[in-house]
Amino acid sequence: MARYLTRALAFLGTTAFFGISSYAAPTVTVIAPKAGTSAGSPVFYEAYATSSACTKGIASMRIYSANNVTAYSVSGAHLETFIKLAPGTYNTVVQAWDNCGGVSKTPITLTVTSTAGVSVFLPNTTSSSHPVHIAASAQNSACAAGINAIRIYTADRVSPYTVNSNRLDAYLTLVPGTYKLTVQAWDNCGHVYKLQFNQPVTTTPDAYLYAVNAPSNAPSDIYQFKIASNGFLKNPNGSNALPEFAAGSGPSTLVVDPGGWFVYASTVEGIYGYQINQSNGNLVPMQGSPFALNDPNKIIPPWIGIDPSGNFLFARYNRDFIPGNLTSYRINRSSGALTSTGFVVPTTLNSFAFDFSGQYLYDIDAGSVDGWRINPNTGFLTALPGSPFPSDALA
Repeated sequence: MARYLTRALAFLGTTAFFGISSYAAPTVTVIAPKAGTSAGSPVFYEAYATSSACTKGIASMRIYSANNVTAYSVSGAHLETFIKLAPGTYNTVVQAWDNCGGVSKTPITLTVTSTAGVSVFLPNTTSSSHPVHIAASAQNSACAAGINAIRIYTADRVSPYTVNSNRLDAYLTLVPGTYKLTVQAWDNCGHVYKLQFNQPVTTTPDAYLYAVNAPSNAPSDIYQFKIASNGFLKNPNGSNALPEFAAGSGPSTLVVDPGGWFVYASTVEGIYGYQINQSNGNLVPMQGSPFALNDPNKIIPPWIGIDPSGNFLFARYNRDFIPGNLTSYRINRSSGALTSTGFVVPTTLNSFAFDFSGQYLYDIDAGSVDGWRINPNTGFLTALPGSPFPSDALA
């Protein structure tokens, strides 16, 4: 899958289904689970669809766990979710519909076991590109109280990510190299489970750059460029006009999620969300976009950023160094849709950034730097001990 680069200024077996239309069918690519997988439940699915013939794009995707049994549906060209399945063998199907009448499906046969332990669905290749996408679940049917937490270790006693759940879906920022990764889970009955594996990590060049054009008193657009191997920017349309996509009025910040699936643009009207067409980099508006702002101020677009795990978008409202609010949204990992977490904290910050591990957020406040720990379960922030840190003490 293509990777994307953004910056504030410019970088931004036998199952019967619906009949296949005579129109050229879309292509469905299933990233996980792999065919023949044997794992516990819940089972992680990630897939996307493209269509070379339908310029209107993909309408929706669906997982069938059996003949005519819908396990999950989503609008758009990408799905990323866990589904609960009882022990047994399943002939599942991932199906997509485009907006021109085309239908396509990819079958995935898998076995779900009742064995207590951890199942890792991603990474599932011999090497992974940075950032590394990790998806895992844990189960113990003998423990009625369920699973308490799952944690990732990237080295002995180095654990950048923990979630209180029986499922984990997150991106990790790892420099190129080979890592001994451990995914460990605890249930609420005193048992501990873990799975260790060696994982080479490489880098993949970014494929596209997105830049916003924000003229005064006129609708704005996002332009798409192709990044050549030498770093030069090229027009994906050759000698024709650059690809451009409507972005409301006066967008401020452009951000791309770590997986290269979604682009967001902040405006005074809301936060515009787009799915990235994986075949050509074009932007397709998400269902429900633009997403409502978490602040009554609709004069200045919020400054936005996505945490390195890819699960939360943070937004800061109001002008630089003028009192405003810092809020967060949960990102639907299938569609990219944003839902407010309900977190709001007053601040006069100018801008913010995340640390390499993704555990902390720092913002430049009036005369100080605020430090926050990110709750990976809720997207809420908790002030670090000693915060705010006076800027003169940091000199």
